[in-house]
Amino acid sequence: MDYLDHLGRVLDIERRKIQISNLEIELNRELPVLLKIFYLIYQVNDLRKLKKSSHIDFNLLVYDEERNYTNGMALFISKYKEFGYDITLFYEFDSIKNVIKNFFNDDFLKYQNDYIVIGETSWHFPIMIGINSKNCDKVYVYDLDKDQLVFLADSIFEYLMNIKLDFSNNYNLPEGKSVDDLYKNWGEDFWRVRQDA
Repeated sequence: MDYLDHLGRVLDIERRKIQISNLEIELNRELPVLLKIFYLIYQVNDLRKLKKSSHIDFNLLVYDEERNYTNGMALFISKYKEFGYDITLFYEFDSIKNVIKNFFNDDFLKYQNDYIVIGETSWHFPIMIGINSKNCDKVYVYDLDKDQLVFLADSIFEYLMNIKLDFSNNYNLPEGKSVDDLYKNWGEDFWRVRQDA
């Protein structure tokens, strides 16, 4: 399972198009095409249904069909191929404008015309998307320890597909079941455990 499996979908696309357009006007810059598509499809703040924040290291409800009830939690954390470069906080769409304005202080002023910040890693490193012609849609992390910008992926989709969910254990799953047996039906906000045929 990757990160994209856990994001909700935008239900009112026309409204979101207007929000994106308004954000571009307020920021006085155009968002990269793939980032706009991402925001049109995915509801990044939808994760608060599972936990009262937009963090990915939340507990998932696991629904056991056989017993017909939610039987507990399966704890997982996100893992990126480079240690510490996973995204653990997506800034909610409605707050991105303020985050961007507050982020580009004296330390990061040199980046304000070339990047926007969309979230942060578990180490509180900012995740940034390129917005100029040379780096458009490319994903970077600003590694505060190294004091440098590190390239991660060519697009938000490539980046998120490289974040895998690592279940620390399979507790509360029925005996003989693993995370590979979990699935969701359309519109459900809980997980079911696939039963043997």
